[in-house]
Amino acid sequence: MNIKLLDNIVSVALLLAGGGILFAAIGYEYMPDSVPGPGFFPFWVGLLLVGCVICDLVGRFRRREVVTDRIGGAEIARVGAIVAVFGAMCLAAEHVGLVIPTAAMMVLTGFIMAERPITPRFIGKLLAVTAATIAVGYYVFAHLLGVPLA
Repeated sequence: MNIKLLDNIVSVALLLAGGGILFAAIGYEYMPDSVPGPGFFPFWVGLLLVGCVICDLVGRFRRREVVTDRIGGAEIARVGAIVAVFGAMCLAAEHVGLVIPTAAMMVLTGFIMAERPITPRFIGKLLAVTAATIAVGYYVFAHLLGVPLA
């Protein structure tokens, strides 16, 4: 598949997804009782997604680069694997919360995207970044934003 065509398809899909998330977030409370409500996170995710896609589109049209490479089967398989891992994370999060599924998704995505052979140093870095991300996220939501996590 042609990379430029795929870039455009993904950009439109992400723009629609971000717009849909933003539109859905408007129907929820943003900051009831001085704590983030159910509309807080979707609003910012949708806004960030739309903003990033617009920046990407503007940059791509300003550069007018000619892309001649094609995407091979291995890259498509990686994308499919990551989509499957993300879907599994979303399904699991409903039952066990976000901490464990997010950590698992980060580790699995790291292994999917890693250059081969995978070294112990890479595994150490991956686990350290995952642990730091979970710790910071937990601190921000539980302590700074006051979101009840249990």
